[in-house]
Amino acid sequence: GTQSTILADSDFRVLMFANAVGVLGVVPISPLLDSLAQPFGVTDAQIGLLVSAFTAPPILAIPIIGLLVDSIGRKPVLLSGLILFGLGGVAIPFTTNFPLVVGLRAVQGFGFAAIIPVVIIILGDLYNGNRGETAQGLRISITGLVAVISPLITGVLIGISWQYPFVLYF
Repeated sequence: GTQSTILADSDFRVLMFANAVGVLGVVPISPLLDSLAQPFGVTDAQIGLLVSAFTAPPILAIPIIGLLVDSIGRKPVLLSGLILFGLGGVAIPFTTNFPLVVGLRAVQGFGFAAIIPVVIIILGDLYNGNRGETAQGLRISITGLVAVISPLITGVLIGISWQYPFVLYF
């Protein structure tokens, strides 16, 4: 429709990329959890900590992120979140130390806390009315698209080596 011009906006495209990155926190990890128990020498029950370690930090961090967004600005917080998220994920294939991997997933969780909520805030700043509704609707659509595609990509990569899916965080 008439709001499709949002797709041509470079700020919007960058925000959608950041949003897609944030979705990669749990969706591609879930299908490969069983495959990770052996390389890390842990039980299936213990490997579930990789999801918990990622999802717990945002509970604590999101209120603090809100204060940071108001005090230092949206872009620095978003960029910091993307860096934390990426570095935490990219480091995982370089170790088989499970406690370290759990810690790296927590780092990713703190990064995630500064991605999706900040993307939503920035979209609200940039677009209002019908354009704002279109922007948020497209964000949700991209979230769903990444949630559908990333397990397929992860499945192919895990077939090569358990480390390869973590390249997605690069």
